[in-house]
Amino acid sequence: MKLPVVSTALRRFSTCDVSDALLKLGVKNGGFLPDIIQRTSPKADTELPIVGKAWTVRFVEKSSSETADFKGHYIDRVPEHIESRVVRDEVWPVIPILGAPERLTCAVLGGIMALRASLLKAKAIVVSGRIRDVQEMNAPDSTAPVFASGTSSVGAGAGSKVTSIGSSCEVAHFGTVYTGDTVMIDENGIVIIPLATDLEKLVEIMEKLTAQDEQVKDSVRAGMTVESAFKKWRT
Repeated sequence: MKLPVVSTALRRFSTCDVSDALLKLGVKNGGFLPDIIQRTSPKADTELPIVGKAWTVRFVEKSSSETADFKGHYIDRVPEHIESRVVRDEVWPVIPILGAPERLTCAVLGGIMALRASLLKAKAIVVSGRIRDVQEMNAPDSTAPVFASGTSSVGAGAGSKVTSIGSSCEVAHFGTVYTGDTVMIDENGIVIIPLATDLEKLVEIMEKLTAQDEQVKDSVRAGMTVESAFKKWRT
């Protein structure tokens, strides 16, 4: 098993480059997940950007009549990888995406869950909602960095439950994230590349756009105005 070649190609770029290219392809808001920031840094040497495939967990309020579509604890079901749909024997790292109703004040991820996900080789964990046990998530054996909307002192069981895994979930101020979507994370934020996107075409667009940006910067360094440089190089 090996990493997809295209994932290596994606890592040459920033999430800003990805969003610019996604906008060219008509993806709303450039795929950006707003208001979710890094809350833990368990490994100082975590290399950015992080690239992987989404595996979704859908939370609802505890009072909801909905029931789970799986047995056991959701965190034990995190896959170690997701197989490429394009090239045989290529596998993607997994990035669990947890989506909870925005009005929930309880956490939906705690230290034990983050530890288990790390041991199952999750590359990172993204939470549209709150987390707790931040100090535990910074421990050396909880290696997956956690990105979340906020924090709480209250555990998940007090106000939430999981109804679906490995399908889709809702992310506040973004919309639906599907299992298999490509996720890219760096200092600028988190971007979702829809599953249907031709990743090789996306890379081609980014190569063109970043080359144009370099030409613009060279011209600005040489004394040209930004307006003139844009007119000359951006098409």
